[in-house]
Amino acid sequence: MYGLAPHLPNCYVREVILRRLFTVLVGASLLATAACGNPCRELSLKVCDCKPTQALRQACIARVRARAAAASGDAQAADQKSCAARLEQCSCAALAAGNLQACGLSNEDLAAP
Repeated sequence: MYGLAPHLPNCYVREVILRRLFTVLVGASLLATAACGNPCRELSLKVCDCKPTQALRQACIARVRARAAAASGDAQAADQKSCAARLEQCSCAALAAGNLQACGLSNEDLAAP
């Protein structure tokens, strides 16, 4: 702990670190349980994890939830295999390199609010 913030008391630094760690762990567990058993939702949340800021990630997750609630069961069942196939190839690195198809995306998907 020495050297991290010498002008602040050690207990304050420790509290900030623990608070941030707790936030990250809670967020990760919520994402994991939200995507459980649904490859398309898991794929969407994987794309959300690539957003550069927490605010953008949260907005993305809200859109995923809204779309999942509005989607019909038939459309979801038809897409499950396609989403499952893309799960392994979809990554933040692929998106950063412009390989949108790896995650089943197009330029129109990225333009959506």
